[in-house]
Amino acid sequence: MATAVNEVTHYTSYKARPFTREQRDKTTILFGGLTWKHERLVQGVFNNLNYNAKPLPNIARADLDAGKELIDTGACCPTIFTTGSLVNFLKTEVAANGKQKTLDDYVFLTAGACGPCRFGQYHESYEMALDGMGLKEFRLFLLAQDQLDQAPEKGGGLEINMPLSLGIVWAILVGDILTDMEYLTRPYEVMIIVDADLEEETIRAAVERWLKLAVTDLGSVGRIGTIVIPAIGFCRNS
Repeated sequence: MATAVNEVTHYTSYKARPFTREQRDKTTILFGGLTWKHERLVQGVFNNLNYNAKPLPNIARADLDAGKELIDTGACCPTIFTTGSLVNFLKTEVAANGKQKTLDDYVFLTAGACGPCRFGQYHESYEMALDGMGLKEFRLFLLAQDQLDQAPEKGGGLEINMPLSLGIVWAILVGDILTDMEYLTRPYEVMIIVDADLEEETIRAAVERWLKLAVTDLGSVGRIGTIVIPAIGFCRNS
């Protein structure tokens, strides 16, 4: 007697649609998970290399709720917040501009690694959230520790080269230095609003210098000093 056999659908890992060189001028690279200072500096590196880049909006309570709703309960808190921020940003864009335009206009870039640890599973959380909101076709790219080989990513839209790699590293280090300066001076602040404005102006001044650096200087220790030292002087003179 013949029996019906259910068709088996095997699991396939997420594969993003290509991000091509021709799409670079009209596509914005989204990223997040850092402090606003670090994100502004990283954005300056991308802009220096003629990429359109934009950090995700500042985290809000709604992002926490969205993240907890859409990803697994074992995810770490930063992943929950960043996932929720990405989801809510994309929801807003879809409502304003439509699904297809959102899929075409944005890609999301995040860091990760291989292995079963949580850092190795970050991209799975983002993929789960995108699938849950009906945006599985959205392009998500992972910069893993074994893929920073200075070779172009698939499609050529994102070129992983030395200026980009070291530029991002130095942006994070400069952000750390400026954050340490903030913490060292905060006990002596007299007017919180004024000091908050000073911090914003310091980051703005640093970003402007990022934009003026030649591409070949983004990985240079000496050239990076031309960003940090004036920023320190700006704080002291203000």
